[in-house]
Amino acid sequence: MPVKLTKEGVIIAERIVDGVAINPLNGPMDLCEHHRRPSDEVMLWYKRPYIVTDEFGWQVMCLDMKRSDRASIYELTQNFDEAINLASQPIPIDRSRGNPYRWEQNPYGDQ
Repeated sequence: MPVKLTKEGVIIAERIVDGVAINPLNGPMDLCEHHRRPSDEVMLWYKRPYIVTDEFGWQVMCLDMKRSDRASIYELTQNFDEAINLASQPIPIDRSRGNPYRWEQNPYGDQ
């Protein structure tokens, strides 16, 4: 398994491309209120985009604290290079205004 060392900790993933974790094995827990998250998880993943694959394509995700209990889905794309490009960009502080990316809505429709 590829490993990426950061000043916040170690990321373990199926692949690491241009510094972006693909299907991280130690990614942020899903369905966990942020105040209950381990501090080391928050330090490692806060505003660090990563990519998860599923039957719909490549999901660019980020633990940005915009959702109350999970990482945000910033983009769902069928194109791997586009996913890597988006995940390599800095995360906007406020996704709702002046966003240069198409990260306005969750592709699954839930907020």
